[in-house]
Amino acid sequence: MPTLLHHPLDPSSRIIRLMCAEYGVPLDMEEIKPRLRTPELLELNPAATLPIFMGEDDIAVIGILANIHTIEDLYTPAIVAGLIPAEPSPRAEMWRLIEMGHLQAQ
Repeated sequence: MPTLLHHPLDPSSRIIRLMCAEYGVPLDMEEIKPRLRTPELLELNPAATLPIFMGEDDIAVIGILANIHTIEDLYTPAIVAGLIPAEPSPRAEMWRLIEMGHLQAQ
């Protein structure tokens, strides 16, 4: 089962939790306090940022955009088109909105 290293108040982590819930991806969730900069966190990600998605291959996927792509590629249910639009213009707007939300959260 995949593991999500997250913090409940982190907006990027919240997006990944919602995406996994929408797709029905079962997750082991491990709450991390990135401000503590634990050795375990720094070993995975020296920048100590979240979210970190650990798939069944135990490779750490770090950052919001990498997580969105990974979950979309691995878990998009056959009954939905996915959260990333197939058409270029709507897809560009989606990325703009994600970037704006991420910049505002910082």
